[in-house]
Amino acid sequence: MPRYKIIAMLVIIALVLLTAKFIATQQTVYFLMPALCVACGLFIFGWMSHRERVHKELQRQSEEEIKRLGAVAERERIARDLHDLLGHSLSSIALKAELASKFAAANALEQAQSEAQQVADLAREALSEVRQAVTGYHQLALDAQLHILASRLKDKGIAVTLELQAVTLDKVSEACLCFFAKEICTNIIRHSDADKVCFTLRQTDNNVFVEIKDNGSIKSIKEGNGLMGIRTRLKECGGQLFYHTEQGGYFKAVLGEAG
Repeated sequence: MPRYKIIAMLVIIALVLLTAKFIATQQTVYFLMPALCVACGLFIFGWMSHRERVHKELQRQSEEEIKRLGAVAERERIARDLHDLLGHSLSSIALKAELASKFAAANALEQAQSEAQQVADLAREALSEVRQAVTGYHQLALDAQLHILASRLKDKGIAVTLELQAVTLDKVSEACLCFFAKEICTNIIRHSDADKVCFTLRQTDNNVFVEIKDNGSIKSIKEGNGLMGIRTRLKECGGQLFYHTEQGGYFKAVLGEAG
């Protein structure tokens, strides 16, 4: 309530009481003082109740705004996850489907069949990744996620070594590192000729590290949407991404101080 309205109401109450004092038969101060005290007390009580209602309403609106922003951020995160997971797969599917169509038109049935089979394999892999992403939204623990990824690599004939320490992470940071590990393992399966991979999970006083090493012969890495997405996520969590290809592929995600 505006201050001028409060002052006006007080003045009106005082005038009413003064008028009643002069009209009343008992011309005594014992009428005016108690009446003023009671009136002012009721006014202050009403004013404080109003302030409390206003405060609660503002608090409710603030909580609703926080929930709304949280929902928007969650939708953006899911959209980014799906883009990172499916962007490359869908591009490859579209390209191979076009090749299959061209081979079929040229009566090169064997090549067309091969491309069609690759389209089917890519589609199944994309579906598997989406299912894993949905499972990841239920916040799979980082060490459990690394064991699952190790199983995926072993299914592809890749030997895996796990060196995992117990670490302490909040859910957001753990989800970020899970995404890092999934993206790197997907790239190893798709693009690397490695037959050995090592996972390392460790924690120091200031940092948490996830390192993934392979013995592939890749000589250079072009940073596309996948790695850029990882770098962005790590930055949002206060972390960094490092990688090189000097003796095979080496990828390290660090949360905390620079490692």
